[in-house]
Amino acid sequence: MSLRFERWLRILLRSALAILLVAELFLLLGCSGNRKTSIKSTTSYIVKFQMNKTLANWTEALSGVIGAPIRESDTDFISMKKGMNATYVLAMINSKTSVIRMDEGYGIESVVSLDEKRERLTKHFFPIGDESVFLLVQNSEEGLWSRKYALRHFDADGRELSSQIELEELDGTVIREIDFDNDHFFHVITSSHIFIFDTEGILQNQFSSPDKTTFLSMLKIEDDVVMILSIDLEGRPYLITRSLSKNKVLSKMQITGIEASDWYNARLIRPAKGDSAGCYVETEKNVYECDPDFKQLIRCIDKIAEGFYSEWPLLCTGVQTFETFGVQGFSGGLSETNFADYGFYSIVLSPGVENKTILRIGLCCGDTERVSLYGGIFQRSYPEYVIEFIDYRALGGSDLDPITRLNADLLSGNGPDIVCLGSEYIYRYEFSDLFIDLGERFKTDTSFDSNLLLPNVWGGSEYERSFRLLAPFFSIRGFMGKNDLVSKIKTYDSKGFEAFMRNLPENTHIIRHDTDKNLFSAFYPYYEQIIFYRDSGAITFDRQEFINLLTLCENFGKPPYKDSKPIAEQLQDHDILLLNEIIFNCEYFLCFAEYFNEEVGYMGAPGIKEGSPIIRSDQYFGISAKTNVPDDAWMFLKFLLSENIQDRYSASEVSGDMMPVLRSSLDKMIHSGYDRYLKGESIRIYLYSDSETEIMDEQILLAEETGNTGALPPDNRPSVYPFSETEAKQAFMEIVLSARIPLSANPDITGIVFEELKAFFSGHKTKEDCLSIIENRLQTYIAENREAGW
Repeated sequence: MSLRFERWLRILLRSALAILLVAELFLLLGCSGNRKTSIKSTTSYIVKFQMNKTLANWTEALSGVIGAPIRESDTDFISMKKGMNATYVLAMINSKTSVIRMDEGYGIESVVSLDEKRERLTKHFFPIGDESVFLLVQNSEEGLWSRKYALRHFDADGRELSSQIELEELDGTVIREIDFDNDHFFHVITSSHIFIFDTEGILQNQFSSPDKTTFLSMLKIEDDVVMILSIDLEGRPYLITRSLSKNKVLSKMQITGIEASDWYNARLIRPAKGDSAGCYVETEKNVYECDPDFKQLIRCIDKIAEGFYSEWPLLCTGVQTFETFGVQGFSGGLSETNFADYGFYSIVLSPGVENKTILRIGLCCGDTERVSLYGGIFQRSYPEYVIEFIDYRALGGSDLDPITRLNADLLSGNGPDIVCLGSEYIYRYEFSDLFIDLGERFKTDTSFDSNLLLPNVWGGSEYERSFRLLAPFFSIRGFMGKNDLVSKIKTYDSKGFEAFMRNLPENTHIIRHDTDKNLFSAFYPYYEQIIFYRDSGAITFDRQEFINLLTLCENFGKPPYKDSKPIAEQLQDHDILLLNEIIFNCEYFLCFAEYFNEEVGYMGAPGIKEGSPIIRSDQYFGISAKTNVPDDAWMFLKFLLSENIQDRYSASEVSGDMMPVLRSSLDKMIHSGYDRYLKGESIRIYLYSDSETEIMDEQILLAEETGNTGALPPDNRPSVYPFSETEAKQAFMEIVLSARIPLSANPDITGIVFEELKAFFSGHKTKEDCLSIIENRLQTYIAENREAGW
């Protein structure tokens, strides 16, 4: 072997070793590109909530300690912190800044009023070991937005120990959070910087967020290392460890599997001594445990499913134990809350029971909190089950859209057992073999009586057709007007509907602002299935029907209103209205009936079979055809249609402000809505036009400015109409039972239509030009998606 070759081989080996060493260092430091971790959403914990003190009892004791009644308008509880030997609450009590010290049972040991100036706003505080308290105050002498801060130090008796220290480094910033590590240093986190001060107010260190990321929270986890929770411009959250002395990022991990909106108020929680967690991450909806190596997040508390709302962040007070102030129970269907519901809670995690059945629910819908509530109520009713949610809209790490990722999982057999789809996706699955036929389930399940459900709403029908998706709550959409108008509406094509409209009185308003553009937006949903009709999976575009509908809107469109006259005034002026409205419940119906002096007409949709109203929902559930637990998945769907869920119609968190499909629950909703209407407590005050609300707001502002807080001038609303409950229920149920579920619209096609018509309605293109572009885009879209089977 030549010396030249040996020299070359040694260089090669040294280079290889150097590369391996660098790669190893990058792996150790987490700098070999951003690591990613997906949330483990199935918790292995049982969560126990216990109220230790109600707010009513606590404020009564507080009043006794301070020797004066608590004036609610001058009292605000700001935040709670854990000290060395007690729990402290920073509060404004009867307009005085105070610190309340509590024992382990939330008994009030002392209340210290601080010598606080009115021009100072106190938002942040932290107690230290000698039982003194530091306040970080904001100077408001130059206005609420001056953003100048100072540090003040008070002893246990409320006396200020030294002159306040101006923290000029924080001028102009918005403070997100303060963390005190019980080691004479506190960290101030803004959206773009982290400042580290000692308790003398001297700045020890600071660093800014890289790459325009936003800091959310920070904890000191070692002598020289901090953990940072941040979010980038695209809404992606990261956990970052950083060396303070070296001002260097040690590791960076992207967190996937949670919708971005849940991260904006997220914070890190320092674990108690002896707790095995590296830290906890609290978002608005969940609490996650981060392992000691900071490599994985596991959901340990689903606050939505547990029905718990915390007004303050959680405090970790022991091994897997938290305390906070809040309320539990809104998932139980509470329509109103009171002092007895609020209070101080302890939350304890304990290992879950083995051999539970896991039901995986895939989400491609809005308002996922409602589905989480369904899962929480189901788990409390059937503790042998664990619900795991997969939010496909929140999953990262792929260029595929959410519904495509869901389809891939369903086809592979590795997908969820149950799906919850938004209405925009229904057109893909009405006849798909990806989901089981629920009609067969209802026929063969002798434990379930489908006659208790509204036959035309929940997914099935009186014709006993097969169906694959069901909706637990619904609303109705169509046209409403006086009897002599709306009762004439049957099933019209666009030409027939134009003839009907030409016979209406000249002063009839079809919708509240009936411009040509708004008319098209109102009519199109009822004619979509005529313009784009489906036959054996193919879509055909009826060009002439489309032109007819567009011409109709041109002919009847009016200029925009120069002022918006409230509906009540229009009725008093004998204007004639034909309203395109959504009916959410019986109260809405009674309010519309009030508009028309009890002559409320049949609510219909002219382009739909027999002019029927349209049934709408925002969430549809189905069972995967490849699930390994079909009977258990069916049990969950039955649960959604039971009284346990349906009777919670008054809780918008459960029903989405819509109507239940269980007949007995709908009867209860009609009765309670009728009572609220007669008592003047219903939503009728919100159904009048915006201008009336604006007038009322102006009157309130004028009264405040002039100091005249007397009674406001009476409004123009008529008194409640004396309907009988029997008549109201009968008229309302006629509308409900006549409603139909139409074939679902394709949102992609709808988007193409409305996107191209913008130029027509704005006057930039002719109708013919827009129509040609729409046809070309539709041909391309249909050709590209022909294999999809719709």
